[in-house]
This record gives sequence, C-alpha cells and structure tokens, in this order.
Amino acid sequence: MAWKASGLQNVEDELKLCKDEFRIAEETIKSLTIDKLILEQRLSRLEKKNSEENSSIQLKLEQERKTLKGQVYDLERKVEVLRQELVAAESTLSVKDSELTALKNNLRELEELREMKEDIDRKNKQTTAILKMQASQLADMELLYKEEQVLRKRYFNTIEDMKGKIRVSCRLRPLSDKEIAEKDGNSLTTVDEFIVEHQWKDDKPKQHIYDRVFNGNATQEDVFEDTRCSTWCNRQ
Repeated sequence: MAWKASGLQNVEDELKLCKDEFRIAEETIKSLTIDKLILEQRLSRLEKKNSEENSSIQLKLEQERKTLKGQVYDLERKVEVLRQELVAAESTLSVKDSELTALKNNLRELEELREMKEDIDRKNKQTTAILKMQASQLADMELLYKEEQVLRKRYFNTIEDMKGKIRVSCRLRPLSDKEIAEKDGNSLTTVDEFIVEHQWKDDKPKQHIYDRVFNGNATQEDVFEDTRCSTWCNRQ
C-alpha cells in the first residue's frame, strides 16, 4: 500500500508539474499570440507604408523615366544636329583644302611670275639704258645732221647768191596785241631755218620749204642782212 501511495503521489506530482508546464505553455502561447498580433499589425503597417513608398517611388521613377526619355530625345536631336554640322564642317573643310591647294598653286605661279617679272624688269632696265644711250646718240646725230643741213643750205644759198639766183624767204609775223588778248595761236610754226608747217586735212601737218625762214622774233635787221641780195615773201 505504501508503494501505491508513493506512486500516486508521484503521479500527482507529475500531473501538477504537467499542469504547471501547461499553464506556462498557455501563458507562453498567449504571449506569443499577442506578440504575433503586434507583429502582424507592425507588418501590416510596414506593408502599407512599403506600398505607399513603392507607389511614390514608382511615380517618381515614372516621372524620372519620362524626364530622362525627354532628355534622351533632346540629346538625340542635338547629336543629329551635331552630326549634320560635322558633315557640313567636313564638306567645308574639304572645300577649304581645295581652295588652299589652289592658293598654294597660285602662290607658286605668282612666285614664278614674280621671278619672271624681275628678270623682265632687269632686262627692261638694260634695254632702257641701251635705248637711252641710242636715243642720246641719235639725238646727237640728228643735231649734227640738222647743223650740217643748215650749214649746207647756207653754203648753197651763198653760192646761189654769188650766181645771182633768186632765193625765196618766208617771215612769220608775231601775234598782234589783239590776237594775244584773244589767246589766238600761230597758224604757222617753224620747224627749222628752212621749213614751216601748218595744220592741213585731218589735222595732219603740211610742210613748206624755203631758202630761209624767219620766225616772229626776227628783226628787220636780221631779215635785211640775210635777204639783201634776194627776193623774199611775207607769209602768215
């Protein structure tokens, strides 16, 4: 009996222990249930907040996407414009290169022409110097020829006078005061001591040759001295 009472006591103790454990378990379950409820509420709030944040983020992302899409479109347009400008610049550069090549060729030709011009100028200077020298020689020869011709004519006139031949002289009268006031010119001009000329058809000069020609500055004594043995005529 004693061992039965002892076994019963053990069972009661175990039952009590089980009840205590069950009570603790119920309290734990209740606490866990409360914690679960709290967690579910927190989770609900977090999910709601997360949903709101997601919506806001989605909206911002959509707005940013639209903004970026617009920026991309603008950049694509700018790239296209820059590409066209690049093509135009390349075309212009090609034209400028062609123009530069042409200018270089022109410069080379100009340099050759400059050298040719310098050579021509040098030859022209030499030719001019030669022509001046020849012109001077020719002028001297013409002067000598005229002097010789005048001298020959004088000798001829002297011989003719000695033979008693008639010589014809021409004297140009000077301009009158009225003619000088009216700025008239001489219709006849002297070429030398023996030739006078005047304007003829088509304004071409026509010459007349005499044995002696006196210009408007000659005095009566000059005329008498040269023509005292000859017949002279007065022309104007």
